[in-house]
Amino acid sequence: MRTALTLTIATLLSATATPTGRAEPITFMFSGEVFQVFDPSNLLDGNVTAGMPFSVLYTFESTTLDVDPQARLGRYTGAIVSVSGDIGGIPFHGPTSSSNTIVVVNGDVFAEPDSYLSVTQVAFLTENLPFSIFLDDFDAMAFVDDFLPVVPPDLILFEHADFAIGHEGIVAIAGPIVQLTPEPGTLALLVFVATALTLRRWRGQAVSPAVQEDRS
Repeated sequence: MRTALTLTIATLLSATATPTGRAEPITFMFSGEVFQVFDPSNLLDGNVTAGMPFSVLYTFESTTLDVDPQARLGRYTGAIVSVSGDIGGIPFHGPTSSSNTIVVVNGDVFAEPDSYLSVTQVAFLTENLPFSIFLDDFDAMAFVDDFLPVVPPDLILFEHADFAIGHEGIVAIAGPIVQLTPEPGTLALLVFVATALTLRRWRGQAVSPAVQEDRS
C-alpha cells in the first residue's frame, strides 16, 4: 500500500511539473505480478518469488524524434527520462545508462504484429540490469502509425504485455502487466481542482470576525 501510494504521488508530481523548453515528459504506470524468476547468482536471496507484485513508474520525453526512416517503424533513442518502482518490495531506479530506446511498430496482420518495446538499464540491488516493457498485438490493430504514444496503449488489444528486468547471467525476473493506469494528466487536473477548493475553504475559514462584519 505504501509503495502504491508513493508511486501515485510521484506520478502526479511528474504530471504537474512545469516543463522546461520544449520538454514534454509523459508518465505511464504499470503494475503486475511476477511470473518467473531465474537467479543463478542468488542475488535475490529468495526474496522475490513468483506471484509477488511489481510496480513501474515510467517517464519518457514525448517530443523525442523518430530516427528510423522506415514508414512503419518508429525508433526513439534517448527518450526515457526515468524509471522507478519495486519488485516484491525491492526498489529499482534508472536509467543508469544514456543508451535507451523506445520502438513502435505499426505492423500488418499478414506480416508482423503491432509492437511497443521500451529498453533501458536500471539499478537493482547491487547491479545495473536491463529493463524492458514489451507489448505485442498479433492482430496489428493497436497502432495506426509509428508515432510515440502519449497515452497508455489499451492492454486489451495486446496478446503479450510483459515486463522484464535482468538477464540470465545474474538474475532474470519477468511477469505480465495486468494493469496500466490512465495518462496521469487527468489525475493531476483532479488533484489541482481539489487542492484549489481546499485552499479556498481554508481562506474562507481564516477570515476574521471583524472582516466578516465589515462585509455584511
